[in-house]
Amino acid sequence: MERFEESPYCREIEAFRLPRYAELPDFRLYIDQLIALVEKTLAPLTADGEKWITATMIGNYARQGVIPRSEGKRYGRDHAAYLIFLCLSKQVIAIGDIQQLIGVQRGTGFEVAVAYDYFCTELESILAHVFNGAPLRPDSSRTHARETRLVRSAGFAVAHKIYLSQYLRYLNAQASGI
Repeated sequence: MERFEESPYCREIEAFRLPRYAELPDFRLYIDQLIALVEKTLAPLTADGEKWITATMIGNYARQGVIPRSEGKRYGRDHAAYLIFLCLSKQVIAIGDIQQLIGVQRGTGFEVAVAYDYFCTELESILAHVFNGAPLRPDSSRTHARETRLVRSAGFAVAHKIYLSQYLRYLNAQASGI
């Protein structure tokens, strides 16, 4: 029986990388394209068939002010970045609290691109630390402000949730002889 650390459940997370803001499509997407982008991006982090987001959820998040409203039924990079962050975070943080965190981000004056790329960098570093014991890289922020600690805290919560989910998938596969 292979150890978890040698299993595909661990290796796929070690290879996981979030697209940076500049790598997100720089043209407007229809809602089904936005959903496909988010689902494809986050697919390695979930069991087969599980959905991260639906059109109804996106509409509700926009009505609640969690994410910006669409622009003529089309969505841009900011929407994709917010939804990737939201989908990952909602596993461990209530939507109202995520909305508050996004409000904190908006209050910092940093563009969505900077905040999103910072989250991506930190989450990937934390995932490497949680999954394979890699030394935790120092905070990549230049400011080391309270807000960066909030992002890192969210990253740790998300990483530990992903670890638990992957380990349980591994155990289930072992039990069923896969």
